[in-house]
Amino acid sequence: MGKPMSKSVIVVGTGNAALCAALAALESGARVTLLEKADKSLSGGNTKYTAGAMRFAYDGADDLLPLLRNPEDPRVKRADFGSYTTEKFANDLLGFNDGRPLSEEQEALVHQSGATLRWLASHGVKFEPIYSRQSFEKDGRQVFWGGLTLAAENEGVGLFDMELAAVERLGGTVRYNSAVTGLVTDAGRVCGVQIGQERLLADAVILACGGFEANGALRVKHMGENWEAAKVRGTPHNTGDGLLMALELGAADYGLYSGCHATPMDLHMADFGNLDLPPGERKNYRKISYFPGGHAQCPWRALCG
Repeated sequence: MGKPMSKSVIVVGTGNAALCAALAALESGARVTLLEKADKSLSGGNTKYTAGAMRFAYDGADDLLPLLRNPEDPRVKRADFGSYTTEKFANDLLGFNDGRPLSEEQEALVHQSGATLRWLASHGVKFEPIYSRQSFEKDGRQVFWGGLTLAAENEGVGLFDMELAAVERLGGTVRYNSAVTGLVTDAGRVCGVQIGQERLLADAVILACGGFEANGALRVKHMGENWEAAKVRGTPHNTGDGLLMALELGAADYGLYSGCHATPMDLHMADFGNLDLPPGERKNYRKISYFPGGHAQCPWRALCG
């Protein structure tokens, strides 16, 4: 168990960021309540729609073994995991920055990524090598490439399940069907949230409730009119509520609102992701072409979760 509880913390959302924030608060001895807009079946934000893969810096196999669900898997002994150093990680991020230097957040990601994965593993969140799409066989060895080496067991759904179990073991609670509709303030300080007519107070409020990719009007505002018709391969609940509430109180715009992580998707897929389909089947809606003799990736992508 964590330290004796003293402070109360509200975390808005139940995705990976929210659950990690809850774990950190619980470790510090806080009483933690997570508020989820969706019902239980659609909780987890966009985390459930991902492959659960984690990019992080590591120097070799010895850094990975403590993170694995099954380090005795015979395939592990035949694996050449190589390394993904902080220098390589930083250079890869710079390649996406359009000439901008690494931000403070990117620097933290690079240099704290390994420690963060070890911290998650200490809470029972375990991973497995991505044999299917991040490695190839050569001379009897499974050689990994690209730095994206491990994913949570059962992908994003598994990551959510393991993190939620860790939160609940430490005494955290989740309220579903509890959309936050406003922030409560006192003398210029946020001291709670509004859930419809209910007011819930706390010593701290963490807004970890996603972006605005499921809000067509905000996509048009920040990214242009062509994005109004984009399909979202994630949750329909990420409509920018937390951003709008914070901005209404005078918070500063921060981040790259005009950009996104996206992938080409089939015209006939559902407007939003479908958790009723297994991850392997959901992936069939992706449309990525690899031409003979080379590799070309389409720069124009549709929104993902």
